[in-house]
Amino acid sequence: SSLSTEAPYQAEHVFKTMLEMYNSSLVENGGDGEWIDLKPNHVSYTSLISAWSNSGHDDAIDRAANVLKFMQTAGGSQSNATTEHTTALVESYSNSGGEDSAVMILILMEKMLSVAESTGDISMMPTTATFTALIDCMAKSAGQKKHGDGGEAAMRSETILKKMEELYESGYSDLRPTTAVYNALINAWAKSMRSDAGERAEEWLKKMEKMYLSGYDCKPDAITFSSTILAYANTNNGKEAERILMEMYEAYKTGEKECKPSTFSFSTAIQAYANQGKPEEAKRLLALMGSLPDLDDVEPDSNCLNCVLNAYINSEQHESINSCLEFLDEMDKKGMSDSASYASVMEKLNKVGKSWTGKKGEELLARMWAFYDQGNAKLKPTSTVYISLINLLARSNRPQVSGKAVDLLNELLQKYDETKDPDLTPNTVAFNAALSALIRSPNRNRVQEAEKILQQMEELYDQGNRQVKPDGFSFTNLISCYANSDTAGSAERAEEILQQMQTLYDEDGDKSMRPTTVAFGAVVHGWARQGNADRAQAIVDHMETLQDRYTEMSTNTVIYNTLINGWAKSGREESGQKAEEILVRMQELFEKGKEEVKPSRVSYNSVLSAYYKSREHNAHINAKRIVQEMEANPDPFLQPDVVTYTTLMNVISRSRDPMKVDTVEQILEKMKVKKLKPNNFTYDAVLRTCVQVQSRDRHQRRKALILSVKTLGEVQDSPHVTPTSYTYSLFFSSLSKFSSHEEQQRLLTRSLQDCCKAGLLNESILNLLRQKFPSQLIQSILSPSGTSNKMCIQNLPKEWSRNSHQKLPSTTSQRQNERTQHHTGRRKITRR
Repeated sequence: SSLSTEAPYQAEHVFKTMLEMYNSSLVENGGDGEWIDLKPNHVSYTSLISAWSNSGHDDAIDRAANVLKFMQTAGGSQSNATTEHTTALVESYSNSGGEDSAVMILILMEKMLSVAESTGDISMMPTTATFTALIDCMAKSAGQKKHGDGGEAAMRSETILKKMEELYESGYSDLRPTTAVYNALINAWAKSMRSDAGERAEEWLKKMEKMYLSGYDCKPDAITFSSTILAYANTNNGKEAERILMEMYEAYKTGEKECKPSTFSFSTAIQAYANQGKPEEAKRLLALMGSLPDLDDVEPDSNCLNCVLNAYINSEQHESINSCLEFLDEMDKKGMSDSASYASVMEKLNKVGKSWTGKKGEELLARMWAFYDQGNAKLKPTSTVYISLINLLARSNRPQVSGKAVDLLNELLQKYDETKDPDLTPNTVAFNAALSALIRSPNRNRVQEAEKILQQMEELYDQGNRQVKPDGFSFTNLISCYANSDTAGSAERAEEILQQMQTLYDEDGDKSMRPTTVAFGAVVHGWARQGNADRAQAIVDHMETLQDRYTEMSTNTVIYNTLINGWAKSGREESGQKAEEILVRMQELFEKGKEEVKPSRVSYNSVLSAYYKSREHNAHINAKRIVQEMEANPDPFLQPDVVTYTTLMNVISRSRDPMKVDTVEQILEKMKVKKLKPNNFTYDAVLRTCVQVQSRDRHQRRKALILSVKTLGEVQDSPHVTPTSYTYSLFFSSLSKFSSHEEQQRLLTRSLQDCCKAGLLNESILNLLRQKFPSQLIQSILSPSGTSNKMCIQNLPKEWSRNSHQKLPSTTSQRQNERTQHHTGRRKITRR
C-alpha cells in the first residue's frame, strides 16, 4: 500500500527472504525446521501482486504476472491461484490500461470462468471487481486513441456486462451489479467518441435508475452523470450535455446528495460548447455555475475558465485569436490562468499563421516567467509551452526565426539542467520541432546545427533520458535539412541517413525508425534539386521494391512529380522523354487502381518544363502534344492553366519553328478565351519568343516586332501585372533586331522614357542599349541637355532606377512560383 516507487522491490525482497527461510526449513529436521510456518500463503502472493499492480512501473504487468505464474507452479494447496490472486493481477492490467491489457484481462477472466464451471470451485469465479476492472481497462484503451475507437470497446463491454448480469441471475450472488461497473461502461461510451455515444451512455443511466428502483445496488451518482455529460461533450453536443447537467442538479435538489454537481461536472459541460467553438454559450454556462442555489461551494476553477478559453480557440469567428488573447488577459487579472491556458493559446497561435504570431508567442513565454518569478507557481512554463512556441517559430513564414527556435530548445535544456524540474523535461518532440525549424532556415550552417541537435539527443538518451530517444521524425527532419541544402555532398548525406534508418529498423528492430514515404521523398528531393536524375530515379526504383515490406511507405504523386522535376533540372537532351516516361507510368499505375499516383496538373507541367530545358530538337512538338492531351481530358483538374501555356510558350520560343510567333500569339489569345489571366512570366515568354526569331523572312520579322509592341502595351495597360526591368530588356532586344531606323528611334524614345518613368532602368538595360543602339540616340533620350558625363546608372536620376531592384514573388522561374512544392519532414508533431 506504500506510494514509494521502491515499494514493490522491497515487497519482493521480503517475499524472497520469507521463501528462502521456508525452503531452508524443508531440509532441516526432516522437513520440520524452525521456519516451516513461513510458507507463503494467499495473503503473501496477493500482497506482492498488488504491490506491483499499484506501482505504475513500466514492467509492472510482467512482474505481477510472474508472481502469479510462480504461485501456480510452486505446488501445495496453499499455492493454488484463487479469485483473490487473479483479481489482483487483473487490477495490474487495468491500471496500465491499453488494448493489450484488456485482452489479457479477458483471457484471465475466461480462464477463471472455465475453471469454476468445470471444477465447481466457486473460489475461482470472477467477482464484480474483476468485471469492473475489465470494463474500466477497455474504456482506457478507447481513451488512448485520439479520435476514440468508434464504440468497439463499449460494445464489447456491454456484452461482458450482460454476461455478468446473466451469471448473477443464475445464482452467483458475488456478481451483483454495482454502480461502479455501470459507471465503467458509461465511461467506455464516453471515451468511444462515436456519434451516438451520448445517447448510448444516457440509455445506461436510465437503466441504472430503473434497476435501483427495483432493488439493485446501482444508484446513479455524480460519476454516472458526469460520464454521461462527457459522452455528449466528446461528440460536440453542448445542448444535451447541459441538459444532463441540469437533470443532475434537479436530482441533487430532491435529496440525492450523491448526485451533487461538481466543478468537474460544469467544466465538462462547458467543454462540450468549447468543442463546438461556441464561446458565448460556454461563458453563459460559466456564469450559471455561480448563480445556482445550494451550490455556493461549487466555484469555477482554472479548468472551467480554460474550457471557455478553448471555446474561443475552437471558434471560427473572424479574428478569434484576439478574443483568445483578451480572455487570457482576464484570466491573468483574476489569477485563474495556468500553464495549460498559455499552452492552449500557443496552439491557437500555431493555427493562425500570421507574421506577428511568433513574436506574440515569445511575449507570452516571457510573461509566464515573470508571473512565476513573482511567486505564481501555476504559471510555471513547462516543456509543453516551450514545444508549442518552438513549433510556432518553426512554422513561421519568416525563415530567419528558425535560429530562435533552436535558441528556445537550448534554453529549455539549460533550465532543466539547472533545476531538474520534471515539468521542464525536454523530450523528443521538442528536439524534433527545432529540427523542423532548421529546414526553412537561411543559415548556411543549418545542417551542422541539425547534426548537433541529433547528437545531443543521442547523448542524452545514452545517459538514461528515455524521453529524448531519436525517432523517425528526428531522422526525417535531418534528411530534409540536407535535402534542402546547397552544401556539397548534402544529397549523399541525406541518402546515408536514410540507409541508417533502414538498418535501425531492419537489423535492430527499432519500430520508430520505420522508413516512410516522407523520408524517401526527401532524399529524392535532395537529388532532384541537384539535377542528379539518375540517383533520384534509383531511390524511387528502390521505393517500388520496398512498398510491400514497409506499410507506411509507398510512391505517390508527389514523389513522381519530384522525380520528373529532377529530370527537368538535369538539362540532359533526353530529360523530356525520361520525364514523359514517368508520366506514362503514373497513368498506368492509376488505371490499375493505385489512386495515390494519379497524375496532377503539376505532373504535366513538370514534363513540359523538362522538355523546355532538354533542348531536344522536337521538344516543341512533344510539348504541344502533351498540352493537347490535357485539353482533351474531361477532368477539370487536369485542364491547362497559366503555367501550362506559359511553359509551352517557352518551349516554342527555343524551337526552330518558323511560325512560332503565330503559334505563341494564338496561345495567348486562347488563354484569354479560357479566362486565364496572363502574368508577367507569360508576357515575358511572348517577348522572348519574338527575340528568338531567326527567320530572314521579312513578314515573320515584322510580325515579331508588332507582337512585341502589342505585348508591352498590354502589360503597361493591364490591371493585373506591371512591367519589370526584364520586360523592358526583352522589348529593347526585340526592337533592336526588327525595326527600321526611323521606327526604332520613335519606339525606343517612347519605351525608354516609360521605363525611366516607372523607375525600372538598371545597369543591365544600359549595357544592352549601348550594344544594340547608336550611342547618339541613347544620349539624346537620356541626356537631352547634351551633358558629356559617362552614361552609367550612378550619373542618372535615382528615380529612374528606384524600382529596378524589386523582384516578382518568385525565385528563378514561374514554375517554382506556382507549382505545388514537395514538403518533407514538416508535419506538425503532436505526440506527447
